[in-house]
Amino acid sequence: MANGTDQDLSDYYAISKARLIPDPDFDKHRKGKCVYQIMTGGRKDEYDSIMKNTKNARVMAWWDRAIDIIPASGGKGVGVQKALDHYGLTREQAAAFGDGDNDRLMLEAVGLGVAMANGSPSLKVIAEDICPSVEEDGIYQYCVAQGWIHPETGDAKV
Repeated sequence: MANGTDQDLSDYYAISKARLIPDPDFDKHRKGKCVYQIMTGGRKDEYDSIMKNTKNARVMAWWDRAIDIIPASGGKGVGVQKALDHYGLTREQAAAFGDGDNDRLMLEAVGLGVAMANGSPSLKVIAEDICPSVEEDGIYQYCVAQGWIHPETGDAKV
């Protein structure tokens, strides 16, 4: 749901070929519902003013014109750890793929963090490996090259 938009937010949605349509009854529809993430337009030099007087939340961003505001105790790294715990796996038994700075904690939560070739330079620095870009089906190509997926059937070998 959205209560409004600006050019940055519209451009953000256009990346995935989606169109953001603000809901005129936003306040009515969100009332009584849990909020797990807020997305807003914003640039790095605006983070402090956006977060002013905010407690228990933090900024995560993968694009220089928009931010996600999430619970301070949450994020992709926490989500990965919960999934590993649920399935009884260790971090060494897991891999994660990412392309933006908002994926850093996720890559750090697993034994093998892989950055996409089209990923941010700062994410590539902390990644253990780099796979081809999204446009090249990088995750699939990487998994085939590692022997995790059979190239002819697409079946997992793990």
